[in-house]
Amino acid sequence: TRLGSGRTITPRVVTLAQLNTQANFNNWESTLVEVANVSFSPAGAWVINNNGNATVTDATGTIIAFTRSSATFANVTKPATAVTYVRGIVGEFNTTKQIQLRNATTDLGTATSGGGGGGGGTGSGISLTTSPVTLNFDGIGSGLPTGVTVKTGISGTSLGTDGTFTQAVPATLNSWTNVSAGFKNLASADGLTATADQTTQDNATDRALGLRQTSATDVGVGFVFELTNTTGRNNLVMNFKLQSLDPSSPRTVTWKVQYAVGDNPAAGDFVDVTNVTGTLTTGNSLFSNNSINATFPAAVNNQSTKVWVRIVALTASTGSGNRPTTAIDDVVFTWN
Repeated sequence: TRLGSGRTITPRVVTLAQLNTQANFNNWESTLVEVANVSFSPAGAWVINNNGNATVTDATGTIIAFTRSSATFANVTKPATAVTYVRGIVGEFNTTKQIQLRNATTDLGTATSGGGGGGGGTGSGISLTTSPVTLNFDGIGSGLPTGVTVKTGISGTSLGTDGTFTQAVPATLNSWTNVSAGFKNLASADGLTATADQTTQDNATDRALGLRQTSATDVGVGFVFELTNTTGRNNLVMNFKLQSLDPSSPRTVTWKVQYAVGDNPAAGDFVDVTNVTGTLTTGNSLFSNNSINATFPAAVNNQSTKVWVRIVALTASTGSGNRPTTAIDDVVFTWN
């Protein structure tokens, strides 16, 4: 269909998790969509050595952005940092879902601003576009999702510093039982048992964002989520899975969920979420996969500034011996 002069197409605003759902993809194929707060890989031009595939990543997943070698912007360099949006026509090559940019001007937003002090975030944050917004961490082999950071040294007077994240798989460090400290790309407990060997863990496509603690990181570690705002959003709820992956670890770590409001909150601005259900401990020689539900208070409703959420261990582990391997998976934000 040809549009008349002066007419424009309004894109459908979606998340990549929504777009990758088969029913949505079928309904939206050949239409224009917009995805907020995205980054691109690999670095370089849109077409490299006749390969026009680039990976687009938002807070909820990934998809391929395809550029024809004949496109006028084929040799233009992709944005090196996250941008506020990308637009493209939904399509499919064989069984690969993809979007195709029409040009590199109107179909790309501007670079996102730098992160605030609330968590040393990515700057772009997680956009609460359509409820629910899901982060499943299956793409963390390419890096952490937009708006997610990991921290050590968190306290009542410090926001902490960026933790070391090992994203490569396979890697010895990424075993559930490896005792080296750090944040890691781990196999999720979903569908696996405590006896899963290293090959099974390496081959698992269901991934989780994990952490192994040592004495140096016993207190003040956390997973931080930067929400761009909650404008028009009320009754925010976060569900996630808290996984204890090494049953040979006898120490117990206790976790809590906290929030802060503002683009640059201070360390003391973070407040405990008190309406939380589920078992918020890992370790104690257990292999577990606990569902956690955190309901936020009215203070986070309809905020035009950033809202920060973090899952943190702020007290010393109890017991003796090794500290646990902890992971989070399937983080879901809902609201109305």
